[in-house]
Amino acid sequence: MYEDYCVLFVDDEPNILNTIRRSLMDEEYLCSFAGSGKEALELIRLRQIAVIVTDMRMPEMTGLDLLTKVDEVSPEAVKIVLSGYTQLPQVLVTINKVDIFKFITKPWDTDDFIVAIRKALDFYIIRDENAKYKKVLEAKNTSYKNILKKVNEVVDDAKISRELITLCGKAILGFDKSFTTGEKIKFQKIFSLQEKLFELLSQGITTLKKDMKSTELIQSVSNHVTKIYPEVSLETNNEIPRRIIINLKMLETSIDALCLVFAEEFRQCGLFCRIDSREQFSMTMIVPNADLTHPPKGISERSVIDLKIELLQTVLEKVLELCQIKFQVSKTKGSLVIEIISETSTETDEDKKGVTPNEKDSDRG
Repeated sequence: MYEDYCVLFVDDEPNILNTIRRSLMDEEYLCSFAGSGKEALELIRLRQIAVIVTDMRMPEMTGLDLLTKVDEVSPEAVKIVLSGYTQLPQVLVTINKVDIFKFITKPWDTDDFIVAIRKALDFYIIRDENAKYKKVLEAKNTSYKNILKKVNEVVDDAKISRELITLCGKAILGFDKSFTTGEKIKFQKIFSLQEKLFELLSQGITTLKKDMKSTELIQSVSNHVTKIYPEVSLETNNEIPRRIIINLKMLETSIDALCLVFAEEFRQCGLFCRIDSREQFSMTMIVPNADLTHPPKGISERSVIDLKIELLQTVLEKVLELCQIKFQVSKTKGSLVIEIISETSTETDEDKKGVTPNEKDSDRG
């Protein structure tokens, strides 16, 4: 029961230590012996001591000084004082300054002495087990709190996501109602995208954000773009590394939505994509001469490319706005220009260190 525990005996008189050694030969716990307070502290630093039994009156370092230092280096050790009646005043001072488990007088009864040591070991074991059990409970409690927090986050995210899905559905219905039956038949390819777009957004909508390094984010987005459109001409800029908090899932979902709606334009005209994180995360996608894929049949008619832009502005722009992602799609000189910008605050490594903009400029100079 006690074989893994060590008891340290301290006394400047060798005959006292020899007497203790002989009387405890049959005990299963380990015994260490020190002839001074200094020697005792060296032993304590080398191994875990469960119980320390020390004399009071010793040269160089008294028992009180020793136990005071033991309280600092090994506070869990159970302390027993072994002393004569003539040292009672010193013992009383020690009791008032240090937590003493037992006071044993010289000369002592061997049986009582053995019982006292065992009780001290029992006290040490129980206290040690209670401390470990307390740590386990605290760890479990922390784990339960984290689980509960995660559950609450998931529930809150589900509620907001449901609201976003509802908003998405209403936006699609609103877009649908703005056209006549004849227009719906004429542009049936556009209206057939609505169901696919709604399904895509429904699966991807979330409000959960990730704290990412800009290098990690750019690599992730680059991989996603090249995965859905391998022929893309891709350019990245990450001159000023920073941390970015962003809704990565919704960002990827919006890229998927763009590929779904503008698949024909990407295929016929190609795609240029630039990903930047200098001031905030931004992605610019350009499809040159996109309107040439659907030449208008009449000046007064809305072109297919215009309807696609209107569809995404009606649906995707509103959903991403609530996810703190700015989305804009337009047609400039016949080319399709798409911009996606993270509106979430970012922080550079220099900002973390407290470097001011003037200091940055002076460093460059």
